[in-house]
Amino acid sequence: MKVFYGPAISMWHTYIDKILERATKEPIEIADINDADILVEELGDGMKYIYAKPWKYSILFSTEPFHHEPRPYTALFCGNNEMTSNSKEKCVLFPFYWFETKLNKELEVLKPWEGPVPQKFACSFVSNPLNDLRTRVVIALAQLGYLDNYGIIGNNTGGRYQGNPIEKMKEYKFNICFENASHEAYISEKLPNTLKAGIVPVYWGCPNIYKYFNKNRFINVQDDKDSTICEMISLMFIISKEEERWRNIVSQPIFPEEGVALSLESMGDDLARILDGRPAGTR
Repeated sequence: MKVFYGPAISMWHTYIDKILERATKEPIEIADINDADILVEELGDGMKYIYAKPWKYSILFSTEPFHHEPRPYTALFCGNNEMTSNSKEKCVLFPFYWFETKLNKELEVLKPWEGPVPQKFACSFVSNPLNDLRTRVVIALAQLGYLDNYGIIGNNTGGRYQGNPIEKMKEYKFNICFENASHEAYISEKLPNTLKAGIVPVYWGCPNIYKYFNKNRFINVQDDKDSTICEMISLMFIISKEEERWRNIVSQPIFPEEGVALSLESMGDDLARILDGRPAGTR
């Protein structure tokens, strides 16, 4: 079958090709919009291709937690599984950034930190104002002189950073990497990128994050209470003063021993169920 990918989906098509081949049991060929049988587009494409022509199958790839409605698409690829029963019937769970790093094994081959522990305390790259808790934490730490923010929110570094954030993070002990929102299986690039930098992530977001990443490898802020935030900051100071403790955290395995059993094959089987019109939970 021939598939057309919206421009915003280009980085994922290698994986989605394999899922489609598994689901349709046919070879997949990338084609232009006029010749394609299947549409795969992302929210970033503005959902503009779905009405361009009749499609045999159409898939919306959502990298945000707030789009849970598959209509008018055949199926929805989504990293969030907090959905209505109707949405679940047509959803393939795809925690995208976790899955991409897991497949590429980028994080499994990282070596323990070598050389001196970074002298700078904490950084962030926050530009999105959606999360009020994150904004308050970033601005408070920046005003106290304990955080350099390279994003727009409370910027104190001379403007938004234009380089590689992963390389910049390596100058710090901690990175504040709160998600935009909290939903099960909703994991953005924020935590994986901090792990790639090799430092300690300070995370808030996905409530079942321990299914995806080793709980001993990062600081997890589990609620938005003032007492919890104070405990988070106190813990950061304690770890910062204990070099061996910091080194121990960054040397932990990235993924838990018993994690999520997701694969391209299992997602292909789930998509096949949707294309065949079978209810969720069947194979």
